[in-house]
Amino acid sequence: MFVIFCMKILFAALVAAGVLTGCASSTQLGYGSERKQLMLLSQKMVERQADRAFTKSSGITKKQYLSDHEIHCAKIMNRMIPYADHFIAEDRMIQWGIHLYHSNKTNAGALANGMILMSHKMASHHMLTDDALAYILAHEMAHVLREHHRESKSWKYVISPALLGTTVLTAGTSAFLTGALHDGYGGSSQRLQEKEADLLGLELMAKAGYQPEQAIQVFAKFYPTFLKEYPVLSKLPSFMQRHPSLKKRLAYTEENLDEVMALYQKSSSEQKASKNLISIRPDPRTMVLINGQLIPNVNIASIYKDAQGQLHYELKPTIQPQEIAGTPASIPAPQTTAAKKIL
Repeated sequence: MFVIFCMKILFAALVAAGVLTGCASSTQLGYGSERKQLMLLSQKMVERQADRAFTKSSGITKKQYLSDHEIHCAKIMNRMIPYADHFIAEDRMIQWGIHLYHSNKTNAGALANGMILMSHKMASHHMLTDDALAYILAHEMAHVLREHHRESKSWKYVISPALLGTTVLTAGTSAFLTGALHDGYGGSSQRLQEKEADLLGLELMAKAGYQPEQAIQVFAKFYPTFLKEYPVLSKLPSFMQRHPSLKKRLAYTEENLDEVMALYQKSSSEQKASKNLISIRPDPRTMVLINGQLIPNVNIASIYKDAQGQLHYELKPTIQPQEIAGTPASIPAPQTTAAKKIL
């Protein structure tokens, strides 16, 4: 009784402080929307934590420019973002973003503030089609839409410490219960969240005109990489894994494929409007090597291939060849010449 009394006092104080919110579903439509989530922290608080975490890991306070690979990812995300708006409340704003980082691991993730993280190793994978890349991005976007970070942190920062506090008050009698609830909730909840992200991501990519069958190809292509890069983690029993097993992910993906294929058949690849679209600004530091000369990427209007597969470029009308150091003034602009990207 004393433990229950202490818990009531703690929760009353947190509610009064405006920290706790309650049980709700973070999405209005799509897979997982019928599940009520334990939301004991405000979304704004979790987003501020994500802002600090991104700045600490990347050294960037606010991301202004995108690299070529990031622009490619952002364009795919922008096609899906208007459909992502349909899953959430009309007044909810998400500041979507994309950041590629260097790592020896093939991985992707998301922050609660809408920033999608992906290693260069994954983004530049030679077997990754645009449809497959769309599925990976849609999966991470689904985590943000469903506010999985907020849900997980509600346990980590509120429930778990509260239960640990009762351990002291009850001379350790609740320690076993605390550990059991932590392990049980943590593992099973994360696997449930991953399933929601898998299936909601399928809906999202299909509505934006990306082939949902590519999700199965993603699992097939990257599972051998997972076994190689995570030799210990991949051998843990399923109840200790953060993700469902490959067999389960393939099974429920195939079960839902007919439904999302119907969405795909009705879809359009046209870019639609949204207040949450990513602003695409090329990084002025990115250079392109053309005829032995390094030219800022922002000065190039387009790069394309001819019928023979040869790469060509055109300068922006406002950029004259004379403005590029070492470029012969006799070459008219725009000039069609072979180009090679330097990333």
